[in-house]
Amino acid sequence: MKRIMLAVLTLGLGFGIQTTAMADQVATNAPSTSAAVVAPAVHTPKINAREREQQQRILQGIHSDELTRHETVSLEKGEGKILADKRLAKADGNVTPAERAKLDHQLNHESKVIYKLKHNDRVRG
Repeated sequence: MKRIMLAVLTLGLGFGIQTTAMADQVATNAPSTSAAVVAPAVHTPKINAREREQQQRILQGIHSDELTRHETVSLEKGEGKILADKRLAKADGNVTPAERAKLDHQLNHESKVIYKLKHNDRVRG
């Protein structure tokens, strides 16, 4: 249970925050010149807010025992896929309307899955 909580908290707190490991990876992949090229910041505040809200819903489901371990892992995989797709969309420095629509669709789907899993008859035990 502690591992799942740690994973959930790590994902939940990781939205929009660059970790030291990520910074090291960027530094090792950077050109050999002394001035590393930094991609322009792309803002997705609505998507970020929805991701945070969904993480809160998942955490609430864990705390209230509405979600089983397997359900939590499944939801976290879905959230991770959305996060990976968002990073990929931001990679070129511009999130197109089509990319935003795709992310919005993924978030809608994940929201429905969270609801279904929280309201089924299974409880953590």
